[in-house]
Amino acid sequence: MFTLYQVPEQQRISLAFAYLNNMGDAWFQGWIGIKEGSPWNVFADDLCERFRDRSMMDVVEEFNKLKQEGIVQTYQLKFEELRSLMMVHNPHLTEGYFVSSFISSLGDEVRLMVKMMQPQTIKQTTESAQLQELTKRL
Repeated sequence: MFTLYQVPEQQRISLAFAYLNNMGDAWFQGWIGIKEGSPWNVFADDLCERFRDRSMMDVVEEFNKLKQEGIVQTYQLKFEELRSLMMVHNPHLTEGYFVSSFISSLGDEVRLMVKMMQPQTIKQTTESAQLQELTKRL
């Protein structure tokens, strides 16, 4: 955003401060007292470090607890949302990891058939799950 609007580096910290909420504001007051005059990249790194841990732990926990409770499409949408967040912080996670996670969180009837099809990609996995769900309804 700063690059797009050509915000000078010396104004970025004060502009970012304007968008912080109460918890961010309290953190900022302590940070500025210790690191006033630091460059933007130090502020950005410290801000991410301070607030990344909690949110990433929440994403990992939510991803690991995700289960299909309704139709496959609803489960797939939530899975894809969480997968995107997981990949931002864990780029080393493989397609195979996500395929396995998706399958293991499907409902019993759908999971067994999808697993037998041995899909290799998320696209194949979601298509197999939707097809199996459709077949089950008929």
